[in-house]
Amino acid sequence: MLKLFKYEFLKTRLSKLIILAITLVLEAAFVVSLLKNDDEMQGICVLLLVLFAVVSILWLGLQSILTLHKDMNTRQSYMLFMTPNSSYKILGAKVLENAASVLLGGVFFCALGALDLTLLMDHHQSLDQLMEMFQTVMESFSQHIRFDTYSVLTFCLYMLISWLSTVTLAYFAVIISAALLGGKKGNLFISFLVFLGLSILLGMLLDKVIPASMVIGAANLVRSAICLFVIAIFWYISAWIMDKYLSV
Repeated sequence: MLKLFKYEFLKTRLSKLIILAITLVLEAAFVVSLLKNDDEMQGICVLLLVLFAVVSILWLGLQSILTLHKDMNTRQSYMLFMTPNSSYKILGAKVLENAASVLLGGVFFCALGALDLTLLMDHHQSLDQLMEMFQTVMESFSQHIRFDTYSVLTFCLYMLISWLSTVTLAYFAVIISAALLGGKKGNLFISFLVFLGLSILLGMLLDKVIPASMVIGAANLVRSAICLFVIAIFWYISAWIMDKYLSV
């Protein structure tokens, strides 16, 4: 499993290095704007960093799905299944690599965001009052919204597990499409339709199970548990299909 994990990581290392390089350039521009007291440049740099962080995290997840689609519908699949590993290990390594990439990417950008916010608050003392006002406004919308540590941690946990459930559903869509169509034209589009349908059903399930009155921390934990169950089920089914219909 560790070798498979390393193999999956190495397949996407180039994009990770490109993301890191662009981030460093944007961060350097932000630091220069602080040194020059250029408020307009600071705003532009912050906006670019936030947008690039979102795009990067999405790409780290999507790249894994596109790689699996390529593995399943080209000659690479033969090389993949000729390794002395079961489909469960192969798919498990892909899920774990995706989780690690998204988690590390999220931690990296959150830490960078915290650093930049600290620098901004040191540079502009009025930001302290602005953050307090933002929290007050958000809390006024609902009595269940609180920026406490428990709520934030459970939300972060839910976001990670929710993303992994999304990726697992996408894996299933790609695999079942490859098993039925075998790399024919329109394969990717069919995969997308299957994924879209499953995602809508999962969203409806989460909305149905979680009552609106439940406090946000508990709701996040329940959603996380449901998503973990979905991950386990679709990982097992996807690996079974790979073993039954796609392995050589």
